[in-house]
Amino acid sequence: MFRTREIAGRAGGTAGFVRVVVVSVGGAATAVTALPLIPNNEWWIRIWDFPRIQVAVVLLLVLVTAPFVMPLQRRGSAAFMGLVVLAIGWQAYKIAPYTPFHQTEAEAARLCKMDSRLRLLVINVVARNKDGAPILAISKRAGPDLLLLVETDRWWDRRLEPLKSSYPHVISHPQDNGYGLHLFSRFELVEPNVRLLIEDDVPSIKAGVRLPSGALIDFYGLHPKPPPIQDTAEREAELLIVGREVRELRPPLSPAT
Repeated sequence: MFRTREIAGRAGGTAGFVRVVVVSVGGAATAVTALPLIPNNEWWIRIWDFPRIQVAVVLLLVLVTAPFVMPLQRRGSAAFMGLVVLAIGWQAYKIAPYTPFHQTEAEAARLCKMDSRLRLLVINVVARNKDGAPILAISKRAGPDLLLLVETDRWWDRRLEPLKSSYPHVISHPQDNGYGLHLFSRFELVEPNVRLLIEDDVPSIKAGVRLPSGALIDFYGLHPKPPPIQDTAEREAELLIVGREVRELRPPLSPAT
């Protein structure tokens, strides 16, 4: 009898521990789902706009596990499960626009002449990465007309030298702080400029691009600091500055004059 009670006590203790873990993890995942709803630029709030898939997976695991360790007939358990379901629904709603199931915001052009087309490739090389071969291989395979690389430093500046044989127009601005930029273009760059809009160590690129048709388009290349590094007020200010410029400039595609 005592042995049976001992085993039952251990089982109950294990179940209780698992229940505490499930509730703690589910509560934390629900909390970080709600945090981005706060209109605040603090980094520890805005960072949760990014790992939505990961948080959604954690919530799903909690939803599957909870019925086995919680008495669902209790109001507290039912309320907890309801909050988890709501959090999953909200994360799914925020993830949906980035899936193939969501309607695209920009309609595909029905007809675009070859000399008015532009192929663009953007690559984040990752500052700590020192293997340039895959980047060069991807660039060669994709064959873009415009190639923007971010987080490039002086090592990458030397490593990207072979690209200049295919791209006669180049803007090189290597930096060792993870915010360097390189732009390679097959087409003429008109009034290319490296700008420091908000901070002295975070550059951005603005340039006109002359297409083979003679049309001139505007190109902006940015790499703002992510939330884990700082609050997002300055980051969003940079995006807003460029957004307002784009709105006030000529149409996206204008005939040559």
